[in-house]
Amino acid sequence: MMGSGNADSGAGGALVLSKENVPSSDGTIVYFSSEDVAIEAGRVESAGGKLLFPKMSIGEFGFISQFIDSEGNRIGLHSHK
Repeated sequence: MMGSGNADSGAGGALVLSKENVPSSDGTIVYFSSEDVAIEAGRVESAGGKLLFPKMSIGEFGFISQFIDSEGNRIGLHSHK
């Protein structure tokens, strides 16, 4: 059951292709959870993206990084270690 507080429930979502929507680096930034932001951030440029900033601390909340993907979307990464 989603939203029950169960750590195994995860989050639901979908990717939808639409001719009316275009990639953007402006607006909402979606953050993806990871084991260690540095690992995923290290893969960005070899996959055709552009790293905006490497792993940085956000204090007690963990670490983040952001990049522009190969289609022009700004995406965030988050980890606790």
